[in-house]
Amino acid sequence: MPSGTDLQLLTDEVAAFVEVVDNLYGVYLDAGLGFMAIAKQVCEGQDKVRGEFPPGTDLDALPQFIGRGSPNDAGNVMQHKTTQGQFKARNAKGGHNQVLLGQMLLVLLYEHWESEHRARVAAAIGIPRKDLKASLFGDLRLVRNDIIHCRGIIQEKTIEKLEVVQGLVVGEVLRLSEDAVEETVRAIKRVLDNLVVEHGGEDPKHRTVWRVR
Repeated sequence: MPSGTDLQLLTDEVAAFVEVVDNLYGVYLDAGLGFMAIAKQVCEGQDKVRGEFPPGTDLDALPQFIGRGSPNDAGNVMQHKTTQGQFKARNAKGGHNQVLLGQMLLVLLYEHWESEHRARVAAAIGIPRKDLKASLFGDLRLVRNDIIHCRGIIQEKTIEKLEVVQGLVVGEVLRLSEDAVEETVRAIKRVLDNLVVEHGGEDPKHRTVWRVR
């Protein structure tokens, strides 16, 4: 190990970033459940009022409003308008909201590492920040760039540079399944745990991704 490695500090810094990873993943899980619950709520509401409309009425074409204040209050503020069908579709499992949430999670995971924790972990090892490299985080940087700058559409130059991330398709929007998100979280933890082991520590075994909120 580098002569300047502070093993206890390294272990602590790795644990600090793992906590960030777990918290962000917890938000992803909670929000996914919330999306499905609210879509179900709209479906149940449609079932209750279906008999009030003429036969054949497409309830999914009816407007869905999101606002602040009572709908019956003249001073209420409309914040968003869509259709009930579009609202259900985007909140369904695998819908647009879940896709966007998965993309946002990757961006946040990378940004927290790159903007703060990479430097802290490198300092604990006793090396310059630029010398602390991991193929997984390099791949996340490339994917993050496509999310931010290309509306989530995977670019050919990205595929050509990826080292460990697999399964992405050029020209397609990044749509991470729940399993893919979980494996990403596990992979990040493996990278961090391996850093501790490589520098003389015991495997922290940050393996679990189960969250009870």
